[in-house]
Amino acid sequence: MKNPEFFTLDINSASTAMLSSLEFQGSTRRDKPKYEEGTLVHCKVILADRLAKTQLSCISALDKKAWNSGEAFYGELKGGFCRDFPVGFCRELIEAEKGAQETTTGIYLVRKLRESLQFEMIVGTNGKVWISARMSDTVFIFNAFERCV
Repeated sequence: MKNPEFFTLDINSASTAMLSSLEFQGSTRRDKPKYEEGTLVHCKVILADRLAKTQLSCISALDKKAWNSGEAFYGELKGGFCRDFPVGFCRELIEAEKGAQETTTGIYLVRKLRESLQFEMIVGTNGKVWISARMSDTVFIFNAFERCV
């Protein structure tokens, strides 16, 4: 749904979520993002209630770079490809990114892929995995993940 004040996002849930256009680092009423439908956005959940719409934010407490600098931690994911995986597998990938012990296949696989390939990966707790790399590397990584599932 198009609205100048907020974006409606599909977060792989029973209902959609709401992201205010002012919930971006450094955004103002005059200088706020204007995304087209279908844009991938990396954000965090700030309120999840079964009686109200889930609210999202792209403001990071650690990273103070503005949303329009292109260097902010949260925001639009440009380029790359996104694919759905089981939520349990995504949790393994998140643990691998945090540096957890090699107790699962997913954690081991991410470590080995990082040794030989250069890629950027963002894993959501909603089952979405976004990878930005050379096309052949992206296909290889997604196929490796698919075999682990």
